[in-house]
Amino acid sequence: MLSLSAVRLLCCLKMPDDQRKEEPLEMASNSDPVTVPMIESNPSDLPGMDTSDQNTLTGEAVLSFHNISYRETVQSGFAFCKKTCVIERLSNMKLLDVLAARKSPRGLSGDILINGKPRPANFTCTSGYVPQNDMVMRMVTVRDNIEFSAALRLPMTMTRDEKRRRINEVLELLCLNKVANVKPRSKELEKKTSLAMELVAEHPILFLDDPTTDLDLSTITDVISVLRRMSRRRRTIIFSIDRPHYSIFRLFDSLTLVASGKVMFHGPAQEALGYFKSTGCNYVSHNNPADFFLDIINEDFSALLHTEEDGHEGM
Repeated sequence: MLSLSAVRLLCCLKMPDDQRKEEPLEMASNSDPVTVPMIESNPSDLPGMDTSDQNTLTGEAVLSFHNISYRETVQSGFAFCKKTCVIERLSNMKLLDVLAARKSPRGLSGDILINGKPRPANFTCTSGYVPQNDMVMRMVTVRDNIEFSAALRLPMTMTRDEKRRRINEVLELLCLNKVANVKPRSKELEKKTSLAMELVAEHPILFLDDPTTDLDLSTITDVISVLRRMSRRRRTIIFSIDRPHYSIFRLFDSLTLVASGKVMFHGPAQEALGYFKSTGCNYVSHNNPADFFLDIINEDFSALLHTEEDGHEGM
């Protein structure tokens, strides 16, 4: 089990016309299915893509997962007397990596489905992923980094002018025009460059591992606002985040709270406060809802979990 201090937020931004009937909110167990609507485009013209793969997604899709657990082999001790043990854990950071198919499937048990079917083998090619530690080349310019990503990942059928136009659109979207020929040495510029390198590929779904790390509130607001605008362009954005400011939290469409491998809440972000109030939690109106959720889970997770288990036994 993970320590409760590992509790964080997993958030989703969706296109506005993607309205789905929500099930009544309730405390979720590991066996409860969790769904995240997303839109997939036809990736058949991507470099190296096998267009004969029947699992290649087109049109609307729903990502769902349930009974998820992840087992890792951990070694400890000195080189001459190492102790090997297997631990089973799933924090929201692990969950993000598992959903994005960025973890080895060897330790994974449970189901991750797209439209009720296993994820296609090329899922990592048709989805984007921005790691917490930015993977940018600091010795070349912002534009050089984006051009490198575009050269590797955009369809071979695109002309140079089309690729250049795409790059310029991303630079404008992230307000990087004036620093396009600057080397990304600052944390803010590194983060935006890393994001731009993924956005230029125009994947229909984008995963981000805490895109706000080490950024000030102004830059965080800029980054989340860009992601929100992208979600309005038929993209699905899924990311983890640690205690967001209220001005950031109110931009979220969907919210998933994970604690010690348990899904504690999944649903519309704006309904989360009402849910926790309904459990008897005392909310002070001037508190940041995100802080309130995490504080309650950190303090009362064990009690809530026991209540849930007692309720199942009585059924």
